[in-house]
Amino acid sequence: YDFDFDPAALARDAGRQHTFGKPPRRLQRLPQWDWVAHRCKEHDVWTDAVRKVMVALPRPTKWLIHSYEGCGAAEIKRPMPEMLREGLNHLDRIPFDSALPQIAAWLRHIAAHYAKLPPVVVFVPPNVPAASPLLAADGLSGALVAAKDFGAWGRHPTDMPRSMRDDFCAKLWPLVQQGRRSHRPCPERVVGMGPTATAAYYASAQTVRAVPLTVWQALLAAVSDKSTGAATATMLSYSMHIFFGEKAMLKPGLVHSHQS
Repeated sequence: YDFDFDPAALARDAGRQHTFGKPPRRLQRLPQWDWVAHRCKEHDVWTDAVRKVMVALPRPTKWLIHSYEGCGAAEIKRPMPEMLREGLNHLDRIPFDSALPQIAAWLRHIAAHYAKLPPVVVFVPPNVPAASPLLAADGLSGALVAAKDFGAWGRHPTDMPRSMRDDFCAKLWPLVQQGRRSHRPCPERVVGMGPTATAAYYASAQTVRAVPLTVWQALLAAVSDKSTGAATATMLSYSMHIFFGEKAMLKPGLVHSHQS
């Protein structure tokens, strides 16, 4: 939406001779959050909780739920109550290749919306527990007060297996160096969330864009490779926080439990 449109210029461009006696009424500029999810055929009731989180914020905030849906789910017309839920919860269904790992959906969103990401982006897995504080009225907003640029939800951080280190250092660490503009050698230990089905993250747009778009595109290509993508996605699940500006060993204080 162009908040600063010039009505006279639009009229001229359309070949009209309209005159305007009063200034245009413009939409109010509001902050926005994006929720980015990977889904298959899971029910959409979790989006009700997102709506409750957003309307409970102290400041009016827009939101969009970008649901990257495999298994053909995005191509099936929903019953009327589900279509109403889509509109009420600002849910956008996006067809997604079922053969790709979950993390590819998050990377695709970053690559596609890099220049226009809102201030807060929440990356949601398919299986967030319904009672998670992430989906509570003050859970995410409270985490943002403590750490405005990055946080995670899930189990306690876990060491990347030593068996993965050589591949990680060869395939992903050069991208870390490009993204962080650093020449530091590959670390001996990487401690992150790992391939858990419930790991979730939030990151500020500033944090995401601190890494060049070309790096995010390279990560997306790497996890989309038919022969090696799954293994790369597993390594990235242990190291995603590094691309969000954190050190190789994720601080436990930045990880929140799904259990209240």
